[in-house]
Amino acid sequence: MALFKKYIEKGVETAPTSANDREAARAEKAARAAKKKVSARERAARISKWWRELRSEFKKIVWPTRQQLVKKTCVVLVVMLVLGLCIALLDFVFEQLILESILKLVTGY
Repeated sequence: MALFKKYIEKGVETAPTSANDREAARAEKAARAAKKKVSARERAARISKWWRELRSEFKKIVWPTRQQLVKKTCVVLVVMLVLGLCIALLDFVFEQLILESILKLVTGY
C-alpha cells in the first residue's frame, strides 16, 4: 500500500508492474512484517502493563449509592413518561389536523 501511495503522491495513476517493482514491493512488505513481529516476552510485558493500567483506572471509579441510583432512575422514568405523553399528544393533534384537511379537500366541507 505504501508503494502505491508513493506513486499517487508523485501523480502517477497506476504503479509500474515490472518484475523489479514487484520484488521491491515484496521486500518492503517483508520489512514491515519483520518490524511488526513482537517477541513473546514483549507481548507479555505489554499485556501486563495494560492490565495494571486497567486496574488503576477501575480504582478511580466512584460508584453511586443505592439511594442515588434509585433517585436518578426515578427522574429518568418520569422524564421519559412526560416526553412520551407530549409526543403522543402532538401526534394526535397533527393526525386530527391532517385528517380534517384531507376531508375538507375531498368532501368540500
